[in-house]
Amino acid sequence: MRLRALALAGLSTVLLTACGSTIDGSASPAGTLGAGPGPSAPADAASDAPTGPELNEAAIDALEQAGSVRIAGSMTMDGEQAEMDLRLSGDDVAGSMTVQGFTVQLLVVGGAFYMQAPEEMWTSQGVPPVMAAGLAGTWVLVPGGEQEFADFSIAGMVEEMRSPGATIEEEVGDSELDGQPVHELRDSEGAVMLVAAVGPPYPLQFSKTGAEAGVVRLSEFGTVAPIDPPADFLDLEDLGG
Repeated sequence: MRLRALALAGLSTVLLTACGSTIDGSASPAGTLGAGPGPSAPADAASDAPTGPELNEAAIDALEQAGSVRIAGSMTMDGEQAEMDLRLSGDDVAGSMTVQGFTVQLLVVGGAFYMQAPEEMWTSQGVPPVMAAGLAGTWVLVPGGEQEFADFSIAGMVEEMRSPGATIEEEVGDSELDGQPVHELRDSEGAVMLVAAVGPPYPLQFSKTGAEAGVVRLSEFGTVAPIDPPADFLDLEDLGG
């Protein structure tokens, strides 16, 4: 049986792609950059305006300090679009992903990985119809599955953002997102990150064009409720998975 492999296939890769296409640079520590109630630098003090790498580091610090965040959007993986709507709180994750046409609910709580998938997904991976029907809509504990999501936590995102393969540009653009002022950062691979220009410099949006085109929004910084495990679930180890 390939139940365990099915539960893990593609999910971690898609999640990390949303973070791995962010921007990098040899940034110096940003300290409290942009943490005040107004823009991070006065418009008439261009010489004091932060550079792209500095803003990038400030955004990473702000995310790390928030401790929780909601991530929603879509990315293209291997020519297929994957959608996500996830809440991260420390090391825990909760939400949904649509991969290869199947919507999967997932939970990573207290070092355990649970998933809930439709019958069609189970059968598409060779699970016998009778067993697939029993698994459909049921929370399933996947032994070892949490290891696949170890990097998809606040700490994992911060580490991924600090060490991707692209280089951030020095120049910072000014734009708006939902009517609010933002800083626009670009990297050497065409990815764009929008950073809040008022208040804490949270990273509000990642976008990319080309083969991995997509847009991912970040919100609910520091306000995500604690994530609880499912009340009832099946253990794949009990099913011979």
